[in-house]
Amino acid sequence: MVSIVNTNLNEEGSCERNWKVVAVQKKLDASEQEIAELTEKLERLKLAHCRLKEELNATASPILSLPAEILVEIFLLFCDLQKKEPSKLVLQHPPAFVIGSVCRAWRRLVWSTPRMWGTLAITFCPLRIKIQNELLQEWIERSQNTMLSVYLFSEYPEEHEGVIEDEDDDGMHGYYEPPAETFAILCSASDRWRVLHTPAFLRLRERLASGGVRAPVLRDLDFSVCATDHHNGVRSVKWDLSGSSMVREVNLRLWSHEGLGVQWQGVTHVELSMKLSSMLHILLGSKNMESCIIKQPPYRNIGNAFDINLTKTYTCLPNLTSLSFATEPYVVSALLAYISAPNLKYLSLELANAQTSWMTETLEFLKRSSCALTDFVVSNFEDCDFTRLLPYLKTVNRFSLCGGDAILNHLSGHLLEALTPSNSPNFLPDLEELVLEGTLKASIDKISNMVKSRLAPPPPEDDMTPIRQIQHVHIKYDNVSWSRTINPNRLQKFYLELAILSSTTGASLNVQWSERQTF
Repeated sequence: MVSIVNTNLNEEGSCERNWKVVAVQKKLDASEQEIAELTEKLERLKLAHCRLKEELNATASPILSLPAEILVEIFLLFCDLQKKEPSKLVLQHPPAFVIGSVCRAWRRLVWSTPRMWGTLAITFCPLRIKIQNELLQEWIERSQNTMLSVYLFSEYPEEHEGVIEDEDDDGMHGYYEPPAETFAILCSASDRWRVLHTPAFLRLRERLASGGVRAPVLRDLDFSVCATDHHNGVRSVKWDLSGSSMVREVNLRLWSHEGLGVQWQGVTHVELSMKLSSMLHILLGSKNMESCIIKQPPYRNIGNAFDINLTKTYTCLPNLTSLSFATEPYVVSALLAYISAPNLKYLSLELANAQTSWMTETLEFLKRSSCALTDFVVSNFEDCDFTRLLPYLKTVNRFSLCGGDAILNHLSGHLLEALTPSNSPNFLPDLEELVLEGTLKASIDKISNMVKSRLAPPPPEDDMTPIRQIQHVHIKYDNVSWSRTINPNRLQKFYLELAILSSTTGASLNVQWSERQTF
């Protein structure tokens, strides 16, 4: 009897527990159901909240209420501003990312506008090249049929210790070489390249030389070879661009132009840092050139000087208005000896080694061109008789001589007298700005007379051009001894006169000492 009673009690206790479990489970299920419903409701409320915030933003900010078409044009203007300095593009977030981070509405608009993805600037890095290739592919896809401006840069391998180099890389390049896959992605859109600025990457050169890369709408081309590449035998880029009739701007820092099939007759703006014979070839072939910059290459030797135009046959560049040199004087002489530029307005000579003569060919070039120059600038000059040039600079508004780090950069009394209208009324009658920097060898009286005569020019004689009143005079001398040899009272009077003349005429007059920079 006892065992039967105990069994019944156990069964009753078990039933009671089961009933309680079922009851608690039902409550738990109901609670979870309520949580799910509340969570769903919370998500709906959050979404409604975001929509209300967007509506509030659109109501409170006029720009957010503009039509999408107007916003796109504003965004594109912002992108164009960023393109003015390509080297800075890689130092900041892409404009599309910046705009897209403002709000979801703008992000949706940017992501769906192909023209927002028309500028591609990238610095290749070995540690990020995989993700860079993925982004590159996505970027090109987002741009759809938009014309592309491509700016490529690269980091130097030594900046990343422990990076394993590509087994196909010979290790002789001065910058990181991206893999072939990178350029396969880029070149797949070459038919849309409008701008291409890039180092002469090995695998890019190989792909271009293969003949399968066409760029029919290319307008702006910038190729560079670093000094390390030049040392290792890289001289040029082989690329047939004979079918690219729209090329207008070319910037080349290569040893040679050979292999680069550009239609030079259509090019209007060039910047060259090459061997001398290649620069001459391009200069003579670019008959429609409007501006030209010649620079010293990173390697010293740019080719031997040759006999200068023995046939005396000159190529006229009728559209050339701006010509700048930053190179050896013999390069200036060699190139000027072959051309004339009747419409030249701006001529700048930054001489890398002023001990070589450049004056004679420059003088002959000005005579031959009979151009109406408005700006004439010479930097790093050694002792020169600039008065020889003055008769051919009658239309110049800005005349600048900066001695720079040249040893014999003398500003002589003879030059100051020639710049004084009361002495030489035929020289620089249209002068508005005068800049003289160097070792001052003229007396304080000659400087004072020149300034006064320029501010109050003498009346023109018969058949002479009236002399303009000068607006800016900037004289900077590097020999402090010049001022120390002058009586302090006379020096004080001189500067007082300058201050009075400046206030009464409105002209900017500045004569100051600046210590010579030594390197």
